[in-house]
Amino acid sequence: MQEDKNKLRLHMKALRQEELGNREQAAEKAAQNFLSKFNFPSSSIIAGYWAMNTELPTAPLLTRLHDTGHRCCLPVTHPDQNPLTFRTWTPDALMVPGYHGILIPEEGTTIEPDVLILPLLAFTKTGGRLGFGKGHYDYTLEKLRAKKPTTAIGYAYAQQEVDSLPQDQYDQKLDWIVTDETVIKGSP
Repeated sequence: MQEDKNKLRLHMKALRQEELGNREQAAEKAAQNFLSKFNFPSSSIIAGYWAMNTELPTAPLLTRLHDTGHRCCLPVTHPDQNPLTFRTWTPDALMVPGYHGILIPEEGTTIEPDVLILPLLAFTKTGGRLGFGKGHYDYTLEKLRAKKPTTAIGYAYAQQEVDSLPQDQYDQKLDWIVTDETVIKGSP
């Protein structure tokens, strides 16, 4: 199964590379789709991610969420532990390289999100998600969902949809998927 996932990761990375020319426009469309579908209470803590390489950027969405009173945060990856922690983010936050060179807010409070917006390489209409293979989001979602209701929203280019994915017992399902073209209800 791992070999199948790795082959698919390589294919999907190449496919996502093709979207680079449309990246900013796609990010704006995805943000509009998100905001037209969801009306989370302003007390909700919403975690995004800082886009790396060819990931669909969440900065336009997070800025709008912040401007409407939501507390936003970004994940912090740690070399010695698998679950992510989340640090508060504002549009004027100074971003510095963290583990793996992923940009994180230099300062901020550690908080637990109610909503996670997740990067991905591929997704299915039923909420399947293929990530980068380290299991950070799966493990983090499992821990958060054991404590409280936590909504997982995949954020992707529409072209990242696939018919099926190899899944194992550790893979956490997405509740929703937001793309530059639509919003899809994932797992029930």
